[in-house]
This record gives sequence, C-alpha cells and structure tokens, in this order.
Amino acid sequence: MTGTPSAPPEDIAVANLPTIEMNLLQAHDASEFEKLLKACEVYGFFYLNLENYGTMLQDWQKVLDLMKDYFDQPLDVKMRDCRSSDTHGYETHRSELLPLLTRT
Repeated sequence: MTGTPSAPPEDIAVANLPTIEMNLLQAHDASEFEKLLKACEVYGFFYLNLENYGTMLQDWQKVLDLMKDYFDQPLDVKMRDCRSSDTHGYETHRSELLPLLTRT
C-alpha cells in the first residue's frame, strides 16, 4: 500500500520532491528501489514516508513520552542523575556558566 502523506500546514514551505515508501523498501520492492535511486540521482533529496512502516512511529512516540516524563520531574529528582560527563546524566540549563558566575 502506498499511502499519500497528509498535506502539511499551509504556512510550511514544501519542496516538490518524490516520496519514498519505507514499507516498500523493507519489502524489497524493485520499483521503489528504482524510485529511491532516481530521487538521489536527480534531486539529492526525498521525503521518506514512515506511516505504513510497522510500529516505528509508535515506538518513537513512546520514547518522546518517556523523555517528557523524565524532564517533567522536579529538579532535585533530575539532579540525582547529575554526572561530570558531556554525554551522560542530567545538566541544568546554562550550567556551563556556573564556574564563570561563581568566580571571585
């Protein structure tokens, strides 16, 4: 099934690019692979329709919900995850300025 994505809001500019159906690529549809190749060769870009691609979008929504739940917690709870690392733990907004603000 090659569903047509819903139209974007009128205030968003949309390029006239081909839409590639991820579910057809996953099913090894030869014509969709050709469409993808042509889109890359001619335009260099394309829209990727994930609407009919299993649970990927539902799983992504679960991740977003989990992130929202985490960041909605009180600061003292989030600060329990504070670590001295650029890639792990929680850091308050603009905390990189604290050493500059506390210098005497």
